[in-house]
Amino acid sequence: MIAIDWQRSALQKAAGEMPNRAKLVSVIADDWVTAGPVIMLESLSGKAGIAWSQILARARLDSRMLDAPESKLPIQTVLALFEDFGSRCSQPDVIFDAFYQMPKGHAGSFDYLALFAPTIRQALTNWSAFYPIRSNCIRLTYQETEQNGILTWDLPDRFGPRSFYSTTFFAYLIGRLERMLGDGKPAPVKIEFSSVPLRTTPAFLRPYSQRIKFNCQTSRLLVSSSVLDLVPTSAEANLYAIIESAALRTLAEATAHQSIVSSIAVAISAEMQKGDCSIRAVAQSMGMSERSLQRTLESEGTTFRKLLDDVRKHSAQTYLMETDLPVGEISQLLGFSDISAFSRAVKQWYGVSPKGLRLEGPAQQASASMRKTAGRS
Repeated sequence: MIAIDWQRSALQKAAGEMPNRAKLVSVIADDWVTAGPVIMLESLSGKAGIAWSQILARARLDSRMLDAPESKLPIQTVLALFEDFGSRCSQPDVIFDAFYQMPKGHAGSFDYLALFAPTIRQALTNWSAFYPIRSNCIRLTYQETEQNGILTWDLPDRFGPRSFYSTTFFAYLIGRLERMLGDGKPAPVKIEFSSVPLRTTPAFLRPYSQRIKFNCQTSRLLVSSSVLDLVPTSAEANLYAIIESAALRTLAEATAHQSIVSSIAVAISAEMQKGDCSIRAVAQSMGMSERSLQRTLESEGTTFRKLLDDVRKHSAQTYLMETDLPVGEISQLLGFSDISAFSRAVKQWYGVSPKGLRLEGPAQQASASMRKTAGRS
């Protein structure tokens, strides 16, 4: 009876019958993700031997911000929290297995839109189309080739290290895909991660050891076209129609407002990759004058220089800690005149040289980053 009641509650929430406290949640950051994965970590902290109160304290998160899975949390805070948690967990498979085996409906409408879908193809399409319900700054796109249906998970480098966070999400995706196929075998997929390998291979990835690549341009799940037209074993036509209708309303609300600061940061990242992150280049790319861009940022309480510095800072951390790119190449990617200028900037940001930052574990540096932030406030 408990399991039935829990599932009924999850279906009600997915269909829009949210408790009042969830309806009152407001966006607290320009770039956000929903709190569900963090709440999941909290439920696992005891089993993992992690002092959750200390994790929250280092992340400077109030526990009341985790009252509802739909609460919106700053993406950089969440990534740093995950990396911090991951480094302190002596048995990370406890975490990955939990996301891999997540109970049906635990991820709300995002879950049911795949599990109840009429085909595997539609499930993958829905994950992409409705991902903005989960985050306004991470993109999950779907496309097809003759060989594969491809899900691409794109989190901008400017938000910092994300190895542990991305691995938990891929654990969820692969677990769900195996459940939908229902044959008890590893799914016919290939997996690509943009980061370097974790210190140990998670148990859920071991059956795929010959089909995993690291240091890729983006993180992707490539699903064999041979299964795209199959009907998921969990398909439910009537429930799917109800959930889809409610999810479309939620999606419209989630995408109604886009932060202008976030849009400018995205433009800075894009122009940086082209080799020119000047205010002139960014303003032109957005169809604005330089003065108009400056006034817009001033009205939001920041400046172009501050925003550019923030994009460079977190992109540098990502490149140094999660890729094998040479320091000189990273310096060029971020628009520095030479390696020495880049080295001085990294020293100012993180208190260590680029080499020193690369040698540190992601979670230790995430903690250091949070301490520096706390010291400035």
